[in-house]
Amino acid sequence: MVGANMAQLLDQVGGWDVTIVSRRAPEFETRARHVACDMSDPDDCARVLGAMNATTHIFWTGHATGTRWVDKAARDTDLFRNAMTAIEPASPHLVHVCLLQGSKYYGRHLGPFKTPAKESDARHFPPNFYYTQEDFLKQLAEGKRWSWSLMRPHIVCGYARTDINLPKPIAVYATLCKKLGLPFTAPVMLNCSTKACCGPPPPRRRRTRLSTWSTATISAGSTCGPALPSTSGWKPVACSRSTLN
Repeated sequence: MVGANMAQLLDQVGGWDVTIVSRRAPEFETRARHVACDMSDPDDCARVLGAMNATTHIFWTGHATGTRWVDKAARDTDLFRNAMTAIEPASPHLVHVCLLQGSKYYGRHLGPFKTPAKESDARHFPPNFYYTQEDFLKQLAEGKRWSWSLMRPHIVCGYARTDINLPKPIAVYATLCKKLGLPFTAPVMLNCSTKACCGPPPPRRRRTRLSTWSTATISAGSTCGPALPSTSGWKPVACSRSTLN
């Protein structure tokens, strides 16, 4: 979802020579060039990404298939490590790496957590591939001229071939309510509206614009990178109270 919107936004902005790297070709209209690569295979990464020596900016928005966070941890870590290990040393003009994370960084998938969540909060009990990807990125960036940033949006919604997409279960629930003649109400406890773990998702364009802003702004003079929660700009607050009613 985010990767597709990122490519389409860069199409609109102009001035970017975009290459989409994935196993399958994009299913949306874009001027970007597509390069097929199996990033679970280090050899394929070395062959394909190792040849992309004109890369200046990397937006990492991909993840392994599946919904069980425990099962995905090792696979997602390997995807990012394989790709970056191949492309980073082959990119002498690299300026910035933007790594997409999310509110699961704060343990949202494990249940209620302290809100507002802050970047200084202790990490929850592993595994979490956000942690391993971030640690690898920071280690890779040591002593390098390029900068990095972390994006932590809340719930990401949109059109994409993925199981991790909130509109799908909402649509199923709405269909069942209509079929059974039941009111379409939120099936949650009362305290979920006053003590929700995360707020409503930011507009998809705002998420992608924040990513492009981070590359232009942070790259200008930063040798490291902050985590940028999409709901609060650059403030160290990641999750605020929800406006869900």
